[in-house]
Amino acid sequence: MASLSVSSGIWLKSCSSLSVASSSYALSLSIDSLPAEILGDPLVLQNSPCYIDPCVMRQRHEYRVYKLENNGALRPGGPVSLLTRKTIGLILHYVAIGALHGGFKCLTMPLFSNYLQLQHYQVRATVTVFNAIWPFKVFGGVVTDSVQMWHYRRKPYLIGGWCLCFASLLCLGLSDVPQFGETKTAWKYLLGMALSTIGYFAANVAADAIVVELAQREPFATRGHTQICAYVARNIGALVTSVFVTGAMNGLAYNGTFSWSLNPNQVVLVLAACSFVPCIGAIWLLHEDLTTQTVPLVSNEVSCPVASTRPQSRGVTLDVRQFNYRERCHLIWRLLQSRAMWQLLMFEFVASFCVTIKSNAVPVIETAWVNVTTWSKSVSLSVWTLAFIIGLLATRRYGLQKSWRYLYGVATIWVVGVDIVTVACTVFQVLRKRDFWLYMQVLAAPAVALRFIVQVLPIIELAPRGIEGTTYGLVITFRHLAIALGSVVYNAIGSYFAVHEEDVRFDSNATRMQVFVTYVIVWIIQLASLGFLKFLPRQKLEVQQLRYYGGYSTSAGWLVIGVLLSVLTLVTTTNMLSLFKSTSCLRVAGVRIKYHDLSDCFCSNYQIMLDRFRKLRGPRTFSFLPSIKHSHHDVDDEMYQSHQEDGRCDGALRDGVALTFRSAELYGLIAQYAAVGLMMGALPSVITPFLGYYLNMEGQATTSARGLLGIAWSLKVFIGIISDCFPICGYRRRPFMIIGWMLCILCLVVMASLPLDRPYFPNASLRFVKPRDYTIEEVAAMNDNAPSSGGKYVVLMMLATLGYVIADVAADGVVVEYAQREPTAIRGQTQTAIYTIRSLFSIFGNILVGFGLSSSSYGGDFDFGITFPMCMVILAICCVPVIPITWLYVSEKRVATPNRRMYLRVLGETLQSQAVYQVIAYSFFSGVCSNISYVASDPVTMYWARATSFNISVSQIIGSGVMAMTLALMGRYGLNWNWHHVIITTTIAVVALDSVCTMLTTWDIVRNQWFWLGIPIVETIPSSINFIVSSFVVVELASEGNEAAIYGLLTTVGNLSNPFSATLTKAIDKPFAVSNHDILNDALSTRRSVTIIVLLSYASKLVSLIFLVLLPKQKMETQILKRNGHRSRLIGELTIAYCLFALAWSLIVNLLGIFESTKCLPFVGRCHVKN
Repeated sequence: MASLSVSSGIWLKSCSSLSVASSSYALSLSIDSLPAEILGDPLVLQNSPCYIDPCVMRQRHEYRVYKLENNGALRPGGPVSLLTRKTIGLILHYVAIGALHGGFKCLTMPLFSNYLQLQHYQVRATVTVFNAIWPFKVFGGVVTDSVQMWHYRRKPYLIGGWCLCFASLLCLGLSDVPQFGETKTAWKYLLGMALSTIGYFAANVAADAIVVELAQREPFATRGHTQICAYVARNIGALVTSVFVTGAMNGLAYNGTFSWSLNPNQVVLVLAACSFVPCIGAIWLLHEDLTTQTVPLVSNEVSCPVASTRPQSRGVTLDVRQFNYRERCHLIWRLLQSRAMWQLLMFEFVASFCVTIKSNAVPVIETAWVNVTTWSKSVSLSVWTLAFIIGLLATRRYGLQKSWRYLYGVATIWVVGVDIVTVACTVFQVLRKRDFWLYMQVLAAPAVALRFIVQVLPIIELAPRGIEGTTYGLVITFRHLAIALGSVVYNAIGSYFAVHEEDVRFDSNATRMQVFVTYVIVWIIQLASLGFLKFLPRQKLEVQQLRYYGGYSTSAGWLVIGVLLSVLTLVTTTNMLSLFKSTSCLRVAGVRIKYHDLSDCFCSNYQIMLDRFRKLRGPRTFSFLPSIKHSHHDVDDEMYQSHQEDGRCDGALRDGVALTFRSAELYGLIAQYAAVGLMMGALPSVITPFLGYYLNMEGQATTSARGLLGIAWSLKVFIGIISDCFPICGYRRRPFMIIGWMLCILCLVVMASLPLDRPYFPNASLRFVKPRDYTIEEVAAMNDNAPSSGGKYVVLMMLATLGYVIADVAADGVVVEYAQREPTAIRGQTQTAIYTIRSLFSIFGNILVGFGLSSSSYGGDFDFGITFPMCMVILAICCVPVIPITWLYVSEKRVATPNRRMYLRVLGETLQSQAVYQVIAYSFFSGVCSNISYVASDPVTMYWARATSFNISVSQIIGSGVMAMTLALMGRYGLNWNWHHVIITTTIAVVALDSVCTMLTTWDIVRNQWFWLGIPIVETIPSSINFIVSSFVVVELASEGNEAAIYGLLTTVGNLSNPFSATLTKAIDKPFAVSNHDILNDALSTRRSVTIIVLLSYASKLVSLIFLVLLPKQKMETQILKRNGHRSRLIGELTIAYCLFALAWSLIVNLLGIFESTKCLPFVGRCHVKN
């Protein structure tokens, strides 16, 4: 039958000729007959008297391509008015569903906890029982779609569900009223409410499927109206019953403030009446047709709109009464394999998980700090619900055509922003008021509604006809599983922080900091969900495009099933464990562990773990900072670039357009270098507060530790070769970035899990007592085993550094490709940009360690702080979002596996080039001389300058900011400066500035920590210029195809010079008595020894200028040297030999230097006898 309609002045004709198959296997396709106006026939359009809107024509063409109705609807029938009998019946169902859901939620605490006096774990068990059914919603959808009763698929489940709900509540309400504290009657309330939950769960599954069917009949422009109206009705029902239950159960018997109240049975009878109304509505108002329905044929064979002007319909006519279960299972399986579905499920799962994470301190803050009462909480929740409903209605009116990604991003940022203001003002007592705490959250309610509706709108676009309930249930199931998993995770995270009720009531600075840290973790995780927005389609037509052209993947289908079953098993297990007293204390059960609660549960394994993690009760902190004298040498800062000569007029070294600072590819790289900067700012910086102050390791050992952290950067050439020669699934960069970050996160987690030994000094004031003045009691109280326990942490930090170096090397390969696209005049801007970002984010690492490790145990003067394991946990959490961002935003083309033998041969020939081995020689020998320092640097900082870890961190933060600014200015003005002149000037300036500071401190003329820490900030300017200039030459020498290896080779040598110079530093300083005890005694001979080794380090820095003859002066000289330089196999082999020797020697000597049993070997260093 043909039907005529008018839209935008164009006559549209929709003709659907659908043939019914005689059997469920004989499926016949039909062709949609569309008029010439829609097909774009030029002759018809020319003679058409109507004005043709090109935007409308393009949209109509997309409707035809994606097999939609003429108005963009997903199925025929036309939209259903909200005043029809069917819609009113459906709205009644959602009002009742919301009423029962909100009523049960508000009923749990006053009834089971306050009135029946159940224990805390029993109350949690009741909540678990009520919520346990919702993760199984997908199976309910499969049942309603597949199992018909009397030829109906929806009404029997609606009526049956509400009858079960009504009967359960009616029996419960007519039973005997329990007395106050009568705990033995709790089981009947639990059973009755659980059965009623199953009843309205079944009704909700069937109602959701009906909503999908009605919403798919709506035109493109208004599709979503029915869905939003259903959610508005549900929230209105929840609002009404929550206000009623809270008011009715706010009497003295329920620990409330009212002089009157209803008994529990009366409240239950009211809820039973709420469930009776939709039961009648399902019988008399809701109508379900038994006519045949068109079910889409899921197939890979989708017509291309370019190849065919009139593609075939993908519709097949099936009778739901004859729908074979095997066909339905096949249809569900194909749905799981479709990219549109598994991509949406991935976003739904990750986004719901991230936004579920919240701080464990929320209920404690409400009771201890802002004094929230039950009634005030109920009133604020009612206002919040009203704001939520307003958000839904505003989205229905204005947001249906907006980009879903944009709406979700804005909503998430708005929610986090409101939360930051509320929490910061409350935690730090800027504005600690109950109304401020409660009603600031109301401001975020419309954004929460917007975010919620954006996550459910795509379901309508994806649901195939015939399995609407399954599709809706599948998406909602993944959402509930993510919420349940998120609850377990945030409780497990919160258990590591002292945010229990007694801690919050004490309201110390340490507690405030711990509470705020838990919120910072929450905000980071919530913002991390924005990294997965790429999986969310922008709008409805993009969903259809993804549905038809996204393809299918069997592996993705099995992955969906695997994730569903595994997370469902985990959630079910945690729910079961939380039901029993003997297992309710487990972290995996989703609860926080208190030390004094362990005696009440039988959890010996967790008690042992807790004893290991919390040997010291009270605030412990740790700060990160390497010796400030080494922090600006940046041994681990390297980056590499490539080059090839050709005749491009702008001087670019390879084809392609130079990146702009707004490109998505650059954003992916920025995320990489931001994370690298964070780790570079944090890991080397923990050496002074943790190894130096906390464990009191000798200066020789801390020097070795810095050398070992630099060893990882010395392996860049080998990592680069692997990245170039061994692509994974055709990719040379992104897989290695992910592998590197996974290794880094693993090492951080292991360090956080190791039991932490006691600090060396039981009292921080003993650090400033001369050893010869120690009493016998003070010597006995010192932990002599503390220094020997630092070796395992150094090794793990070295492996963590290796992890993010792997990611850095792979990112460097991408940067080389981008940098070589830049013309000569601006080449270096990309490098400068990423180094600026890395320097800026190293500041955040400094802030973390500076504020965290600043208690007395870690050399600070704060009375609060976090421990070293907590710091490692925070760093691990910050690194996790980099993994998905890497895969989504770093652009990389697939490549074939290169000829490795040819690759190595070309690499060997490159090493024989004069330009390469000459620059390598300069980098190595100049770096070795300039990096020679003195082993007394850390002890002088700690015991003579008496610099606290916090002040060192502040100095380093300022230094990182100065470095970032210097790099930015260098990229703007210094790209064409003479490299020789710059390096000579900066080296002399560094020596001059440092000598003033060091000598005045050594001879006790000016021993002020700010004087000691201020000079290195000034030193940052010349050292930053020196660093960036040394990296510019690398871009000129790298070659296309082996960028990672060449860049890694050239920068590896510069990095190798630091750990090798560390071994030379220990060898040079071996004859001098400059141990910790010598520095503490502060004798004249010790000052003289320190002066000598400092002067030797200055002399070596000046000697490094001799090797400038090996460095070209600028880019043009580098290209000339590369083009005209001779080749020498002998020198190439010598280069490899001395680099390998330096690498092996540095690794062995520095490793031996951190362990007590080997640090006294003659070639490692020498031990000084304590007086």
